[in-house]
Amino acid sequence: MVAYPNSGAIYDPTTKVWTHSHAVDKVFSNQALKWHGLGCKWFGGCCYTSSKEIRLLKETFAAIL
Repeated sequence: MVAYPNSGAIYDPTTKVWTHSHAVDKVFSNQALKWHGLGCKWFGGCCYTSSKEIRLLKETFAAIL
């Protein structure tokens, strides 16, 4: 299983604008832990995912693996 989510930003199709929230900084990696528990072994990133989110993934999984 592979997960390839966006950064947690929300897209408004009416205004065609992405909204970013600093409140979702760890949501990406916390969700990845849930997906890992369900069998996902590969993670990537899509729209607006940056090295910051990938670094958080690395830190999150380093703590448990």
